[in-house]
Amino acid sequence: MNLDAVPRPLKVTVGVVALQAVALVFLAVLQLINLHGSRLAMGLTTSAFFVLVALALVACGWGLLRLSSIARSPVVLVELVNLGLAWSFRDTPAVCAVLALASVVALVGIFAPASLRALEPLA
Repeated sequence: MNLDAVPRPLKVTVGVVALQAVALVFLAVLQLINLHGSRLAMGLTTSAFFVLVALALVACGWGLLRLSSIARSPVVLVELVNLGLAWSFRDTPAVCAVLALASVVALVGIFAPASLRALEPLA
């Protein structure tokens, strides 16, 4: 893997995706710490979901670094879902701003002309 071939906007997107994966693992750990008998199944499944999504984000970030165009669509989907999540937190401006900013930065990076050229499949 040649990191010099990866455009800067795409590297920024990968960085944002990595931070999102770390945040999801952190949330999974918080869920596990706060397990109660009455919500054991919900806490375990939520933690498992967060970890699975984090692993998928890491895999997609790795794919973007390898200039694999197949990793682009899942990242775009996650960022669009994250924008919807940010909207749902609009009554908590700090959370809304962090979620929205991360998604916008990632989307701008992935749709930058240099990123699109680098991820364009060879014909």
